[in-house]
Amino acid sequence: MSETTLSQVAELAGRVGHALVVSADAAGLPHVAVADEVAFLSGSQVGVSAWYCPGTLDNLQANPRLSLVAWDGTTDEGHQLLGEVRQVEDVAVMDGYEPNATRADPVPQMRRRFVVEVTKVLRFTRAPHSDAEEFVSS
Repeated sequence: MSETTLSQVAELAGRVGHALVVSADAAGLPHVAVADEVAFLSGSQVGVSAWYCPGTLDNLQANPRLSLVAWDGTTDEGHQLLGEVRQVEDVAVMDGYEPNATRADPVPQMRRRFVVEVTKVLRFTRAPHSDAEEFVSS
């Protein structure tokens, strides 16, 4: 696995406009979110940005491991990145977006970027495949 591969995965996510972020709580209950930006940072790290819901953040506090899927359904080209969140960065704040909210499930007010240390890369496709993993060199 090379930096070029991680850069290509980030480019694929940009081309399709999103990536799936899968987290799980301490008991293993999964949760899927959608990120609208994936960026190769350096070495074996990527940044994954979105207006994440509280469930994703709660999961990562209890269990920092996640799966990130960038997949083009038209060409069936894709990768699944497995790794661990090393840092959560606040990127933007919607000040007063919903000042009089009375909903029990408020819309996220903070855009965040997860810095992910990628440990494994799997091919992701609907076609038959082996799930053979590539290890990122440290």
